[in-house]
Amino acid sequence: MEDIHNFIAMDDATAADRVIQSFEDDIALLSTQPEMGQLKPRLRHLRLWVVTQFPNYLIFYRLRSGRVEVVRVLHGARDLPSIFN
Repeated sequence: MEDIHNFIAMDDATAADRVIQSFEDDIALLSTQPEMGQLKPRLRHLRLWVVTQFPNYLIFYRLRSGRVEVVRVLHGARDLPSIFN
């Protein structure tokens, strides 16, 4: 998330803060309802959540001991299969 923030902040620091806040809001939501995201067995059994306010971004997470563990937050245009192989 830090890399995403830094990239966006090069053009607009306020926009970067809004994007990160949206990530954090959705992660907080997932922590209360962790099975909301789609299960992706091909991606090491991670769950996928499309960020509500910025749908080009994806949160990949898994459940560990009843808690949400965020693995990656990525832009949807990235080559996801190569990242997760």
